Amino acid sequence: GLGTFARLVAGKMGAKPEILQRVLWGEWTFNKKTKRVQRRSPLDTKSKPMFVEFVLQQIFAVYDASYKHLNTELLAKMQSQIAPWKEVDLGNLTAGAAAVRELMSRWQPFADCILRMAVQHLPSPLGAAANRLPVICPRWFASTENEAEGPIAEALRQGDAAGPTVAYLAKFLAADLERQVLTGDTLIGDEDVKF
Repeated sequence: GLGTFARLVAGKMGAKPEILQRVLWGEWTFNKKTKRVQRRSPLDTKSKPMFVEFVLQQIFAVYDASYKHLNTELLAKMQSQIAPWKEVDLGNLTAGAAAVRELMSRWQPFADCILRMAVQHLPSPLGAAANRLPVICPRWFASTENEAEGPIAEALRQGDAAGPTVAYLAKFLAADLERQVLTGDTLIGDEDVKF
C-alpha cells in the first residue's frame, strides 16, 4: 500500500513516512528545487502528482526492467532498497511475465494490497447500510411514498446486528446495452414484500 512506498521514499527525502503518506495521494507535488511538498495547481502541466512520481513510476520501473529485457543493473539497485527482494537471485530470472510476477508478488502481494485498501477506505457494513439500502431496494428505501416501515425495515436502516436475519436475493439479467433491452428475461419479484 501507500505506507510501503512512503517508507521507501521517506528514506531518500529525509521525511517522516506517516507525514509523507498523507500527501502521496491527491493533488500534491514535490518541488525538487525547494525540497518541499506543495499543492498542485489544476493548470500545472509540468509537475507530476506525487502518486505518479513516487508510486506508479516505481511500479513501471520494475515492469520495464523485468518484462521485455532484463535490466539486472537497475533491479540490483532496487533490490538493495526493497527488503523482500533480498533473497531473489536476479541472475536466475529471465525476462518476461514470470519475472514481473516473481518480483511484484514478493514486493506488493496483490491480494494483501486489495484487502488493505478495502479495510482502510470502504465503510463498514454497519456504517454503509443507510447509504446502500436506497440503491439496493429503491422501491422501499429511496422514496417517501412507499417507504418500508416496521421492525425489520428499521433494523435494516440501522444495521442492527441483533435485528432479524434478512436475505437479499438478486437476479442478474443479460441485457443488450445498445438497444437498452433485456435479452430473454423479464425483471419481476418485488411486488409482494412485507416488512
